Amino acid sequence: MGCSPGATGPATPRPAGNASAVASWTHVSEHPRGNYVACQTSIGGRFVREFTHGAVGALPPTGDPVVFDLLNVFRYDGDGRLAEEWIQTDNRSVLRQLGAVGR
Repeated sequence: MGCSPGATGPATPRPAGNASAVASWTHVSEHPRGNYVACQTSIGGRFVREFTHGAVGALPPTGDPVVFDLLNVFRYDGDGRLAEEWIQTDNRSVLRQLGAVGR
């Protein structure tokens, strides 16, 4: 049981999409409790490519640092298979870091 295997360390760059606009490192912290695992993940980098999939429209790159934090809670069944997942993100914080304030 756990978060994504090998998720701690350098992120693999993606050739397209918004993840490639900022991803340069990922850190995962796991906290197991019985059939549950809570994972706190931080993905960070610099805003170097246009962000195009937001509700505020396209945002031009600024070169500024950006950190995307999320929290996952996984519940596994008695056979060790993933049964449920809950995800908490703060998209407003990310959009603020990308310069979408007031849009």
